[in-house]
Amino acid sequence: MDEKKRKKYIEKIIELIDDNENQNVKILFYSDEYVINVMDKLYQRWNNNNQNGIPLEYATDEELLNLYKRAAYYQSKPIYYSYNVMYKDETKKQKLKIPTVWDKFKEIFKRLFLGGASA
Repeated sequence: MDEKKRKKYIEKIIELIDDNENQNVKILFYSDEYVINVMDKLYQRWNNNNQNGIPLEYATDEELLNLYKRAAYYQSKPIYYSYNVMYKDETKKQKLKIPTVWDKFKEIFKRLFLGGASA
């Protein structure tokens, strides 16, 4: 990839993610496993080069292209998508438990015979 194209990709990633006012887009992008791994490598390369320029300048062509694709993908998602992704683990933990007749019976039994303890 030529230098002009690389600069365009870098500018577009910054525009789509870092300059985006929607914080959810930033959260989604920077919490993506691939992005985390690549950014760790980029910061390492950047630090090894005395922090000249910006970390994105140290991306390989393939990394840069993949980061751009992910930036465009997350930027195009509506806001509710980000909430679904961010809270998916929480919603899995909080399964809705609808009490059955047996559950209600046990609760009444415990209150009557065990001095008001609830299930």
